[in-house]
Amino acid sequence: MSAPSLGGRPRNAWTPSRQRQLVRLYTLTRLTKDEIQKVLKGKDFNPSTSDIQKKLRALFPPDYSTDHRKFRPSNDTSMKGVADMDRRTHGPGDDGGKLLADCANKLITARCSIHMRDRTGNTALAIATRRGLRPVAEILLKRGAHVHSRDSMGVGILSRAESTMIEAKNTGDERLYARILSCIMLLIEAGAKAEPTEQDEWMSRSAKKAFARTTISPDTGSSHSSMI
Repeated sequence: MSAPSLGGRPRNAWTPSRQRQLVRLYTLTRLTKDEIQKVLKGKDFNPSTSDIQKKLRALFPPDYSTDHRKFRPSNDTSMKGVADMDRRTHGPGDDGGKLLADCANKLITARCSIHMRDRTGNTALAIATRRGLRPVAEILLKRGAHVHSRDSMGVGILSRAESTMIEAKNTGDERLYARILSCIMLLIEAGAKAEPTEQDEWMSRSAKKAFARTTISPDTGSSHSSMI
């Protein structure tokens, strides 16, 4: 039995923080799902952050940096910031996300990746949907955002958005309720599932099509999305 840490939790506990770290490694490397699963199935695997990094780094091609942080694109949080900006800059009289949609379009045109995730595994599309920013969601979908992405807890975009929509209704925010519902209908029309599986997220045809647009340069470690 593992020795407990100061917080009473085993030192090798599979904590949410470590789960999020693994999600980031999924999205910031070109390793396939099968390659990562081989690492995790090793008998000596200890699900600590350092072990995950050490084992995944060992699989990098020789011309890759040994430090996965070198692969973190400078625009890692840019797309999250576009959607999250609404909370800080727009009040009840905002334009429904049209200004943010214009910002998002400019960022994407500047080769920001639309597939990067925040610390809880949310993509820009997931955040925009929960904020009820249909114009932003439309831009992201048009540019190839993946509708089957899940957060670090394995919950899909539609399920999270539905929970936020219900909260908005319960608190009397009918405007936000209607905006989120509009985004949900948009994603359903785009083929989103209420409960996407791991295969939907990483191995489906739509996933391969979406992730094929994002490449990582071994020379610079930068990430970009190819334009349509």
